Amino acid sequence: MYNYVVESLLLGLSVGPICLAYCSPIVVPLLTSSTTHRLSTGSLTLLLFLTGRFIGYMLVGIVVGIIGNNIHQYVNGSVFGIVSIALGLTLIFFSIQKNIPEKKLCRLIMNSNSQRMFPVLLGFLTGLNLCPPFLAAIVGATSTGSVVGTMIYFSAFFIGTATFFPIMIFWGLLSKIDSVRTISYICMMISGVWFILKGLFFF
Repeated sequence: MYNYVVESLLLGLSVGPICLAYCSPIVVPLLTSSTTHRLSTGSLTLLLFLTGRFIGYMLVGIVVGIIGNNIHQYVNGSVFGIVSIALGLTLIFFSIQKNIPEKKLCRLIMNSNSQRMFPVLLGFLTGLNLCPPFLAAIVGATSTGSVVGTMIYFSAFFIGTATFFPIMIFWGLLSKIDSVRTISYICMMISGVWFILKGLFFF
């Protein structure tokens, strides 16, 4: 098992910049859309995002451990398509409720604890989203041969990829500029549409 931990950690470190690039269209608008301009706020948002991402990885680890090498027989493109569409819709909804807070539903969301759940949800859906590093981790995890092994594999992989994310905290400081927040909302909408189109492509 030690060999698998080392392998997955090195894999995470090697593809970490790629993961960062794939997640940037989500994380950067998320951090720059905040109306609270503190490093602590950005740190919490990023931590919540990574927590959701870790939960997503663990879910994938459990599924891969149960299904094993036959995963392609049970998980087809439509599953990843649904995840991508859900991610896109979440991004669009998050952007809308940030832009028109006077609406009753948006005001209810912004005044409740569910506001903090958006980064967790985005991280979770990102953790399930199909990308080259994700596929590499699945291939490596199947060789462990057990649910516990795949969960450990994905945990180490997560640690490796997450190493590169703290640098993004400083993006949150730009949220004090009104024009940057406006651009972040637009980018979030564009990212949402892109993920929806990507999800439809799987069908």
